[in-house]
Amino acid sequence: MKKMLTLVLSVAAVCCMAQQAEVRIDVDGLKSGVALTPVKSPPFYVGNASWLSDKKECYLIVSGGKITKDWTEMEFSFVPENDGTVSLVLRGPWYKPGTEVNNLPVWVAYDDLTAVGAEIKNPGFEEGNPASSGFFDGWGGDPSNMVVGKDDSKSGKNYVKVWHNVPVRQEITVKKGQQVTIKFSIKAIAVE
Repeated sequence: MKKMLTLVLSVAAVCCMAQQAEVRIDVDGLKSGVALTPVKSPPFYVGNASWLSDKKECYLIVSGGKITKDWTEMEFSFVPENDGTVSLVLRGPWYKPGTEVNNLPVWVAYDDLTAVGAEIKNPGFEEGNPASSGFFDGWGGDPSNMVVGKDDSKSGKNYVKVWHNVPVRQEITVKKGQQVTIKFSIKAIAVE
């Protein structure tokens, strides 16, 4: 009985760890050909997309930084190697355990984004009328990503919830050689 209980608890612990919410943000310069140099930004892995066969240097992955159900402020940096536009893509972590065929949702919430070296429009998701425009001003995503009129926002009343396959994005303009630091608040959330 004791061995069985130990086995069950061990399996439960591994499952819980595998589903740990963490940051996943992509910076995509593929369309405009903007090469991106990662800047070491603990606790994250910040690096170019190893799975791409062409233009790896134009796509950055930011991942890691275990998060909890409380809002946590974090930041990462990169340096564009030429002028242009990149897409800032807010996601949840990639999670495809064992024998699963598809990636499974691990939901996270983002709010209160700021940038040094670039401009983020509507960083707190407070501008615009989602009912008439379909989404928060300056951002693109699925309407299901919007959380509107909630007291649990980091700032204001709105934020976004995402998982890896249902991201939110915004185009930002970058300048060659000018380091960009993105600051944001994030928390793990449960979605019914």
